Amino acid sequence: MDEKFNKKLTLEEILKEVGLLTPEQVNIARKHATFTAIDISGALIELGFVDEITLATWLSVREGIPFFPSLKEYVNKNSKKLLSEEFARRHIIVPLFLKNKILTIAVANPYDVVALDNIIATTGYAIKMVLSTRTEIFRMIDFIYMGAELPFIDEKKTDITKPKIDSEQKTTALEIEIENPIEPNSIEKEERIGKLVIERLAREDTGVINEVNKLVERAVEMGASDIHFDPGDEKIYVRYRIDGILRDIISFPQGKKKSLLARLKLMANLDITETRHPQDGRIKISVAKRQIDLRVSTVPAINGEKIVLRILDKEKGLIKLDEMGMNPDALKIFRKAMAQNNGIILITGPTGSGKTTTLYAALKELNKTERNIMTIEDPVEYQIERINQVQVNPRIGLTFASGLRAFLRQDPDIILVGEIRDKETADIAIQAALTGHLVFSTLHTNDVPSTITRLFDIGIKPYLVSATLLCVVAQRLARVLCPICKEKYIPPYELLEQFSIPAKEEIVFYKPKGCKACHGTGYKGRMPIFEIFYLNNEARRMIINRRSRTELKEFFQKSGMKTLFEDGIQRVMEGVTSLDEVLRVSHFGSE
Repeated sequence: MDEKFNKKLTLEEILKEVGLLTPEQVNIARKHATFTAIDISGALIELGFVDEITLATWLSVREGIPFFPSLKEYVNKNSKKLLSEEFARRHIIVPLFLKNKILTIAVANPYDVVALDNIIATTGYAIKMVLSTRTEIFRMIDFIYMGAELPFIDEKKTDITKPKIDSEQKTTALEIEIENPIEPNSIEKEERIGKLVIERLAREDTGVINEVNKLVERAVEMGASDIHFDPGDEKIYVRYRIDGILRDIISFPQGKKKSLLARLKLMANLDITETRHPQDGRIKISVAKRQIDLRVSTVPAINGEKIVLRILDKEKGLIKLDEMGMNPDALKIFRKAMAQNNGIILITGPTGSGKTTTLYAALKELNKTERNIMTIEDPVEYQIERINQVQVNPRIGLTFASGLRAFLRQDPDIILVGEIRDKETADIAIQAALTGHLVFSTLHTNDVPSTITRLFDIGIKPYLVSATLLCVVAQRLARVLCPICKEKYIPPYELLEQFSIPAKEEIVFYKPKGCKACHGTGYKGRMPIFEIFYLNNEARRMIINRRSRTELKEFFQKSGMKTLFEDGIQRVMEGVTSLDEVLRVSHFGSE
C-alpha cells in the first residue's frame, strides 16, 4: 500500500492540528460518533463542524488524492463483486473498477487504514483511491448493490472535475487524473495547503457561489448599503444595513464559514490564507443588468474573520445636486461656495451620513472641460469620467498628504481630499487654497461650529482657518416614511413646546406603521438633512479670536443658520420623516 496512506494521526486529530477544528469540537464529535454509531467524519458533518465539500477538498489537496464530487461516470454495477455491501456501507467505500490488477475505490476517509488493509488482504489487489463526499458514495452504493436509479443531478453544479466522456474513455480519463496527483511533499507548509483548499472550494463549490450571489442580489433588491458577515460561536450571521439600520437576514452553520468567507475573499482578490490581519479589496458584480461595486473589508475577530461588503451602486451614487433633497436656501449657499475660485469647503458628519454622495454631486456639477479636477480618496467609491481620481495606498507611501503635494504640480483647478485626518494634510490643503485652488474635503465632526474648533485642535492657526475656510456643511441621513403605510397624528401642544416648534392650527405629523413594502419598518429610503454656513466677515473675526464652539454656534444661528434639528423638523412638518427619526440622527439635546 502507498506509504502516504499509513497515517498515525486520525482524521479529527489532523483537522484539529491545522485549525479546521477546535479541541472542544473534536471531543463533541467523538462522543456524537459513539452515541449515534457513525464514523467520525459523519459526526463532524452532522454537527455542522465541517461540510462535505470542505472536508473532501481539504483532504484532496493535503493528500494529493483527486476529488470527484460526481462518480456516476466511473461506477459500474459489476464492481459490487469486488466488495460486500455491508463492508462498503460500514467503511463508506465504493468500488469503481479493476484494471491491471489495481482496484480503484472512492472513499470519504482516506485515513481508515484498517479498511484499506482489509481490501488489499481480501482481494489481493493493489488499490488506488479517489475522494468523494459521503452523500455521493452512499448514492453509488445504493445504485450498484440495490439497483437504485440515480436521480437527476445538474452537471453544472456537481461535476466540477471532468468533462463528459463516453464509456470507452472513462477508465483512461480517471486513471490520468489518479496518476498525476498533487504531490504532498511539494507542500511545505500547512498555510500553502489551506490556500489550495480554499481556492478550490471558492472556485468550484457551486453551492457556496450561489449563496454569495443570492445574498448580494437580495441586498441590492432590498436597497441595502452594507452586508455584514459576523462569525459567532456556532453560526455565521448575515445582516444587511438598510436605511442606516442593521437587520438580521440569515445564518449559516459553522461548517460553512470557511468556504463562504473564502469565496468572498477570492472574489475580492485578497489573500485567502491571511486571517490575522485586516484586508481591503473590491468586487465588481452585475445584478439585474446593473454594474455593482462591492468594497470588501476583513477584520480578525475572536470567532473568526468578520467581513463587511459596502455596496456601491453607480446608478444611485452619482446623483445631481438638485436631486439631493437639500432645501432651496441651503442649496443656494452651497452653490455660492462652489462658484468661488479658491478656498476650502468642508463636508462633515459621521460615517454613513452621505458625505461622499454630496461631494460627488458637487464635483459632477463642476466637471467642465475647462477645469482640471483631481481627487485623492480612500477608497475611490465611484469613478467619474474626466476627473483624475487617485486611490490612497499607504504601503507605497501614497497618503492624503503626499498625494496632495503631487497634485499641486499638476496644474489643478479643483482638488478633493477624501478626508483631513491630520495636521500635515490640513496644512497642505490650506496651502492649496491660499495659492488659488478650490479644495473640497471632509471631517468627522458633529456640526458646523465643532468643525472649526476641530481644526484648532489639530494645530491649524486661527488666522489660516479664517483666511481659507469658505463654507461648512454638516449632514445626516434620516429615514423617509413609507408613503404606503405612514399614519397621521396630531402632536400634543406639550410636545411642540418641548422642542420649540411653533404651534399652528391643525398641525399634523406623521409616524411609521409598517407594511410589506417597507419590510415592516415603516420607513423606505433615506434623505439628507443639512446644517450649512457660509463664512461672513464677522465669523472670520470670531475665528481669528478663537471663540468657543458655543459662541460660534450662537452667532451662526443668529446669522440665519438652520441647525440639523431645525432642518429635520421642517421635513417632519412636510410629512417626509418622523420626529423620532430626526431626534435620532440629529442627537438633539445630547450636548
